[in-house]
Amino acid sequence: MTGEKVLVTGASGFVAAHIIKQLIELGYQVIGTVRSDAKGEFYTKQYGTQFVYEIVKDISVLNAFDHVFQNHPDIDYVLHTASPFTFKVEDPERDLIIPAINGTVSVLHGAKKFGSNVKKVVITSSFAAMSQTPSRLNDPTKTYSAADWNPVTLEEGKNHPQLGYLASKTFAERAAWDFLAKETPNFTITTIQVPMVFGPPINDIGISNLNTSTEILYKLIKSDRSKSDKLPFVLPIYIDVRDTARAHIRVLATSGLDNKRSFNLAGPADVQRLIDVIRKVRPEYDATLPYGTPGSFSVDKFAKFDISESQKYLKIDYLPLETTVADTIDRIKELEKTAKM
Repeated sequence: MTGEKVLVTGASGFVAAHIIKQLIELGYQVIGTVRSDAKGEFYTKQYGTQFVYEIVKDISVLNAFDHVFQNHPDIDYVLHTASPFTFKVEDPERDLIIPAINGTVSVLHGAKKFGSNVKKVVITSSFAAMSQTPSRLNDPTKTYSAADWNPVTLEEGKNHPQLGYLASKTFAERAAWDFLAKETPNFTITTIQVPMVFGPPINDIGISNLNTSTEILYKLIKSDRSKSDKLPFVLPIYIDVRDTARAHIRVLATSGLDNKRSFNLAGPADVQRLIDVIRKVRPEYDATLPYGTPGSFSVDKFAKFDISESQKYLKIDYLPLETTVADTIDRIKELEKTAKM
């Protein structure tokens, strides 16, 4: 049992729920930030005294996290996962970019001002902060590594929801590195880049408000091939949510990734591969799944990904897509049953 205290921001999120579960299983004490008591109580009922929560209603307020550090001056680590993830916005700058940047800056300043015990801050970034053009993912001559940055501009992000999301992740991460250079805090910073995160949701959601990646699988298994066999676009690289959580937590135990980016992914998986895997692991959906061109997926058609620096220290044995898809569909079935009760 470690007994060390970890602050997890955005505790009610898809990735955060798995981080919290794994932290508690390892013996950490967890403080989670949520927007409401109901979201906090969801975890206290499961984890008892190993989890406490603090309300942070708006992460875009620059001192949003100050009271959290003041109330818990003995926090050892911070895992900052809170950031908006949606393309359904009216104003990309207001709804995506500013909350992402300000949330990152406010948690870092709060940790510096009031978290004298904090050793390390780990920030959930994204492959979105590395690449702007999905078409390059189909370029076998391209190799992505932690050295890659998305060239998106603030102006581009302000005017388009999808580019707004890319800009939010890019500029929030750049703000973290700017903070490190200018403020020279006593703690280290590691940012974690992950692509499309699939896996079974265990946070406080239902079938009517699924997270983005689970909704993709839900729509595939609920599709009607007789009406349309068109395949939707899905970012063709993935990681399991449980491996994403492992990456965040293993960073705490190594100094090898201090003040570095940590790029993590399981590999390429386009929508055709998702469909082929669903048909393999849950064949009961065979009749309605879009058909496409079964078996046409090939790793050789995609860019390469260099995650050697992260794997040198984290040594994650990535879950196969078959496990990820099967577990997610089984969880969807559970949520459907709950909705009908």
